[in-house]
Amino acid sequence: FEHFIYTNEKNNFIRSLYYDEQKHFLLAGCYNGGIQLYDTLGNPLWQHAIVSDKVKDVNAIEKLSNNNYLIETIGKGWYILHLSSKSITPVVVNNNETNALNVYAISFLNNLQRIDSATLFIATINNVYDCVFKNNTLISAKPLLPFTVLPPEQIDCFLADDNNILWVGTNNGKLYRADKNKHVFKINIPGNFPVRSLTQDAAHNIWVGTDKGLYVYNNYGQLIKNITTQTGLLNDCIYALLPVKNQAAVFASSNLGLSFVALHNNIINYTKESGLQENEFNSGSCVKSAAGKFFFGGVNGITSFYASSLSNIKDTPVLNLTKFIVNDSAYNVYADTKKEDTVYLSYTQNHIQMGFAALGILNTNEYKYEYRLNGFEKNRQITHNPTDIKYVLSPGNYSFEITCSPVFSSTTIFKKTIVIIVSPPWWQTWWFKILVVVLGVTIIAFIIQQYLHRHYQKNLNALQLQQQIQHERERISHDLHDNLGAYAAAISSNISSIQNLHNTNNDEAFNQLKNNSQSIINQLNDTIWALNKEAISLTAVSDRFKLFLQKMQPSYATVFIGIKEEIIHDAILSPANALHLFRIMQEAINNALRHSNCKNVLVKIISNDGWQIIIKDDGKGMNENNIAGNGLKNIRLRAAEAGWHVRWTQEIPPGTSIIISSTIN
Repeated sequence: FEHFIYTNEKNNFIRSLYYDEQKHFLLAGCYNGGIQLYDTLGNPLWQHAIVSDKVKDVNAIEKLSNNNYLIETIGKGWYILHLSSKSITPVVVNNNETNALNVYAISFLNNLQRIDSATLFIATINNVYDCVFKNNTLISAKPLLPFTVLPPEQIDCFLADDNNILWVGTNNGKLYRADKNKHVFKINIPGNFPVRSLTQDAAHNIWVGTDKGLYVYNNYGQLIKNITTQTGLLNDCIYALLPVKNQAAVFASSNLGLSFVALHNNIINYTKESGLQENEFNSGSCVKSAAGKFFFGGVNGITSFYASSLSNIKDTPVLNLTKFIVNDSAYNVYADTKKEDTVYLSYTQNHIQMGFAALGILNTNEYKYEYRLNGFEKNRQITHNPTDIKYVLSPGNYSFEITCSPVFSSTTIFKKTIVIIVSPPWWQTWWFKILVVVLGVTIIAFIIQQYLHRHYQKNLNALQLQQQIQHERERISHDLHDNLGAYAAAISSNISSIQNLHNTNNDEAFNQLKNNSQSIINQLNDTIWALNKEAISLTAVSDRFKLFLQKMQPSYATVFIGIKEEIIHDAILSPANALHLFRIMQEAINNALRHSNCKNVLVKIISNDGWQIIIKDDGKGMNENNIAGNGLKNIRLRAAEAGWHVRWTQEIPPGTSIIISSTIN
């Protein structure tokens, strides 16, 4: 690499370059530094740069005639440099032909391109213009895009390729492709990053340099490849691009050096340590001579080279472990190892800190290091100074892998691996784990055996208790039947005998005694029916209730009593709840027959997921809130005790429905 610089100038921030093939010298435009002139060997041809108040920020340079050069400034207009006299004058503009062109609308990134002997394509922030010069005068400027780019979007750079296709990049990540008929196709750069530079390689691919890497498109605007630091670049901010002869490859300047990038091969990186002017270059600041010499402008002059003469730096560094600290104390890695590069630690020695350094022809921090503790982390860490690598480790086997390479090369030069074995505490050893497992299985088996034994004993006790309860029920029902039943039947028989003897059938008192004794018998029969069962189905309750209705019907010959069953899944009730339900239904039917003056009573029994019983009459109706009586209270109490829901509804036309259900409807 050659370094071109004006050592007497404070500012060598090179913004633009022009190589004169006829005179064989290089013109350089500076930012806040005017114009410099070099010969092909890099010697300054002027003692000082040419600077004026208006011509100090030079954005682009192009030759107009033998001794005159177009100087495009940033925001101060266009000028002519008269080389022999070293004087600068404004460009003469034919206003009638160039009224749409604003020569002051030039940003830091806009560029120009020579098309033929009289024509230049020049970009402003709003459009790219086909500019024709004659005798150092701008005689016409025609826009090449069929539209004006409006703020906040603006044009950063452009390229007219070999196929007469215009490519225009913007500050918001758009790429416009316009053919010779001005048919424009818009391409969105992934991520919408500003476009800083454009070039075309020997395979007619379009290379786009952005703030976030390189994007390569074919001539039809289809994305071929994206190249970033993840794939080998030094830096993602690409400033300038120059194609390599006969290759699908470019040289790219960036914010951290220079890279040779081949479309289908490895990337070769170069930095200041390789001989560059600095690591930082400038946007669009590049030019290539017909002889194949490359020039890139940067913050400290110009870097020049022939691509064919570059060679990779040969470096074989030795990667050394410079520090190994365990629990805040220095540790001699090699003093107590059974195998080279293997470290044995106890479980209490789990806080480690390491440092590495590559010893080669470069400084230690001029190498790129990649490291990973295999078994602890999956992704590799990248650094230029691996001196404070810390881990807190659990017992286990780990492999610390580290590689290094010069920052200008993507090829790994040296590798080193250190095995770290942290032994477990005694309670984490294999024999202790087996002992714990055996003990655990024994304890679990004992607990299960005890649980099963208690469960069996509980079931046995419950079965015995159930048998005792059943025996007690049977005894009570026998006692009720044999004792109270016999006495109630005797009372009824005695009353009938007295009535027959005295011929007092019309005596109300005797009739009442006879009815009450019969009621006692019926009540006892119902209770015995319930007590004799362990569980009673809803169908059994329905059948019992039908028998009750058959006995009631003769006393109410003018009333039709109907019963309808819709039992899909039979419900099972406890004896107590079955008796509760039977009594509620008895009370409800008695209320309807005695008090409603009805002509029809319908009983509907429904059972599926839950059950519901509806007793409906067509009588005069009632309001449960306005009626007080023991019957209704008993219904409510029985339903509440069983956990059921009961409600009365007033029917239209007049009538009353009582609804008993196992769930709220």
